[in-house]
Amino acid sequence: MPISGEFAKNTVITFVTKILTVALFALAAIFVARALGPEKQGIYSLAILLPATLLTFANFGISQSSVYYICKKKHNPGTILGNNVILSFLIGAAAMVVGTVAILIFGKAFFPGVKSEYLFFALALLPCQLFLSYVNNVLLGLGRIGKFNAALFLQPLVFILFLAILFFINKNFGIGAAIFAEIVSFAFAGIVALRWAARQAGGIVFKISDSYLKDAFCFGGKIYAANVFSFINQRAGVFISNIFIGPAAAGFYAIASGMAEKLWLFAQSAETIFFPKAASENNERTLKNFTPLICRNLIFIAALIATGFFIIGDWLIAALFSKAYIAAAAPFKILLVGTIAVSGSKILANDIAGRGKPAVNAYLAAGAAILNIFLNVLLIPSLGTSGAAWAAALSYAALFVGQTAAYVFISKNRVWDALFIKKSDFDYYLSVAKLLRQKLKS
Repeated sequence: MPISGEFAKNTVITFVTKILTVALFALAAIFVARALGPEKQGIYSLAILLPATLLTFANFGISQSSVYYICKKKHNPGTILGNNVILSFLIGAAAMVVGTVAILIFGKAFFPGVKSEYLFFALALLPCQLFLSYVNNVLLGLGRIGKFNAALFLQPLVFILFLAILFFINKNFGIGAAIFAEIVSFAFAGIVALRWAARQAGGIVFKISDSYLKDAFCFGGKIYAANVFSFINQRAGVFISNIFIGPAAAGFYAIASGMAEKLWLFAQSAETIFFPKAASENNERTLKNFTPLICRNLIFIAALIATGFFIIGDWLIAALFSKAYIAAAAPFKILLVGTIAVSGSKILANDIAGRGKPAVNAYLAAGAAILNIFLNVLLIPSLGTSGAAWAAALSYAALFVGQTAAYVFISKNRVWDALFIKKSDFDYYLSVAKLLRQKLKS
């Protein structure tokens, strides 16, 4: 089956946007790393990790539920948008309270070496991040891919511009300034996204909808569980590295994992466009043919990317972050193994969720998270940050194996159709290239 022209176009648009976004994030990360130095950069990474962790636990899958129910046309987009705005502030405020209590009780145990004022300040990120996520996904559900991507691009753009302004004002750039710049960037991007979404949705209905909230929390709760365990998979290494070997090591691993995650770009781009398609697709045969095509090609592309970055990994880390961060090169190379598994997992998980079975992903993600924590505790004391990287890579691989088995059982497709590139797939690459040339000429 030929790749949908619309799907290919939207995936490429999203991919290009993510490339530009990552370039900005990388520039910001380099700026912060060089301005703060390894230890302070590690403290900064840990401080913003707290709201990122709470965000994962506080999201409740509302963003994905918004996309799902807009695609299913079950609730009015204006109602969804209005309820999402209300929820972002209510849930954000509650999460800040939980975060404050957690810092007071567990701050010294879980964040040794990090001053509590940085942790408290970073909590202000929570409502801003939820606001942008809840609002922007309404644009995605409505199929406004351009504006959805523009809002995502706007956040790091404002972040780095504000970093530059703060540095120009005061050369003694500190951890607090970096956190403040990030807060401003999320708030600004969220306000712009809200204006766009309101126009596309035909207005905002600021009235609590019991039926939407019930559906959103029911469907989103299952996705929420999978997202929580996936987050643990991605971030457990930073937490446990800090506990066993200190903030500097946590900073090295944060650099390595951050770099590796940036290589998920193409898979994330396809995933972003794929979920609305899977949720709205009523033809089982179309979905049965489409998912394996996307999955196996993403795995193939990820393998090529991982191989290239494995070769230049040491040079890249030193060139971007300076030789002071060369210790991040080894875990970065190890994490590249997991990049291939993650690429396939993202498509299979969204196929399963789009079929209305998000609970399957939650069970599999829980198993992978438990394995990740066990391997971190086992390997970090002896292997350091490389142990954390192996724990993550192996848990990603285990999750992918489980999702492949679940997908094959649910869809009745063959394993090799979903995993291994076919000769005919290269014809699709030519079709996409031809489509892009036509778009550029027009």
